[in-house]
Amino acid sequence: MDEATDLRDDGFVVRIANRAELDSMLRAVLTATDYGMLLTDLDHVALACNGEFGRLFGIDPSAVVRNDVRAVRKSVASRIVNLKHWMRNLEVVYSDPEAIQIDELELSQPKQTLRRSTMPVRDENGTPIGRLWTFLDITAEARARRMKDSLIEASRVASVDPREVYQRLVEIVGEFYGSLSILSVRVGDFMEFRAVGGPSEILQGVAGNDLSDSYCQFCLGAASPIAIQDASTNPEYDNLLPVRAGFTRYAGVPISTPSGHFIGTLCILDARSDEPIGPDDLSFLEQIASKISNELDRESKLQDLRRDLHHADESLRQVQRDLIRSEKLAVTGLLSASIAHDIRNILATIALEIEMRSDDPASAIPVVQQNLDRFAVLAHRLMSYARPAETAQTPVDLGEVTARVLDLLSSHLRVSRIEIRFDRPDQPVAVLGDEHRFEHVFINLFMNAIQAMGRHGVLTIRLAAEGDAALVTVTDTGKGLTAPQLAALFQPFASNRVGGFGLGLYSCKCIVDEAGGQISVDSVPNEGTTFTIRLPLLP
Repeated sequence: MDEATDLRDDGFVVRIANRAELDSMLRAVLTATDYGMLLTDLDHVALACNGEFGRLFGIDPSAVVRNDVRAVRKSVASRIVNLKHWMRNLEVVYSDPEAIQIDELELSQPKQTLRRSTMPVRDENGTPIGRLWTFLDITAEARARRMKDSLIEASRVASVDPREVYQRLVEIVGEFYGSLSILSVRVGDFMEFRAVGGPSEILQGVAGNDLSDSYCQFCLGAASPIAIQDASTNPEYDNLLPVRAGFTRYAGVPISTPSGHFIGTLCILDARSDEPIGPDDLSFLEQIASKISNELDRESKLQDLRRDLHHADESLRQVQRDLIRSEKLAVTGLLSASIAHDIRNILATIALEIEMRSDDPASAIPVVQQNLDRFAVLAHRLMSYARPAETAQTPVDLGEVTARVLDLLSSHLRVSRIEIRFDRPDQPVAVLGDEHRFEHVFINLFMNAIQAMGRHGVLTIRLAAEGDAALVTVTDTGKGLTAPQLAALFQPFASNRVGGFGLGLYSCKCIVDEAGGQISVDSVPNEGTTFTIRLPLLP
């Protein structure tokens, strides 16, 4: 080794002949570096610091070395954003002489981000004898990183509802700046607040403000981003509402439609005029505003689509009402013609019978009675098509109702030569409902069975009580039903009989549903059909 140099075990090389010069050079390095440096002993006491440390924390470097630990910490406490965490961290670091730490420290007044690192200082034997702290101002770097993170978050915001998207985007802006952020849309001479972020309670219940009393008028007028660093110093702004409310700093960018028409602004407002707004801020706001513009356009298109759908729906409903009205008129006409035809047949039969037996009128009475029964059945079936507004709910013995209907249809059964098998228990099978409505149900079911069987056949009716339900089964030996016929059986105007209207079974289902029951059907082609009615049984 050259005798002009001294090599230490830690690798530090010093030119021995120039130790005085070395001291001067080290001082110059500590003065010129961008790092704030603080050297302490293991008991927190400051031994040395450079001017950059004093500048970063806003204190006199000589006071740092001259004062005790408590006084030094007190002098910087007002700058520390999270003071409790800072104090706890110091205790943790100094409790371990070997501790090495690199992190970030947030300062306020003004806002700064420092990269903080600390490591032990060792003697010739490698034993820790002190601690070196370094601080580097990375405010711009940290801010750019946060800005990038905010833009990434903004790019990921998505929802089927555009309003949710642009509300969240405005909130991201407010969170980044810690300022009031507003999306305003121009409506005439009024700026309507569509979304608010940051400390939005300030604008609680405020719908917007006049264009002429806002910073946004200048942004829209220029059709470009603008920044107002301190409105209180410019007579052009000092009479505006935001200035009177204490919002002296403003940055705003215009929002346009895809066609290039300017419709509003995205802006931030606060009182921190000491914090400069730069081109990167306006670029950041422009990127967020571009996404908001897309969402506003999507919202407009969705509103147009909803409006068109509403108009189409109204038109469709009107067409449907017209069709129903036309269908009702057509059905009414057909029903009237059929009723008139049936009544004419009944009256013609009665008139012919009386005329043929004019010499012995009494002998015509059985035929007249039979045709009057036909008329009564016709009246019952027609009444079942109409749904009364209210029906009396009273206990009804289904066995008695069934017996009355069979008696009413006796002439039809005799003419068709239908065998009746009526199986009913000795005890009443009682349900709650309207007995006349139940009569309509059984008349329709029995007449359908008679018509399905033609001449000859067996109609089996069974009544039973099973648990808490009353069961009625009606089985015929007719030709049965196909799968398509079964699928449409209880739909209105779906008839399996030529000249039928398809209202009988539909009305049966409505009546049973009203009584809280169910009606079902099983059918085998060429073997017959069974209808099953299940109703709540009266205890």
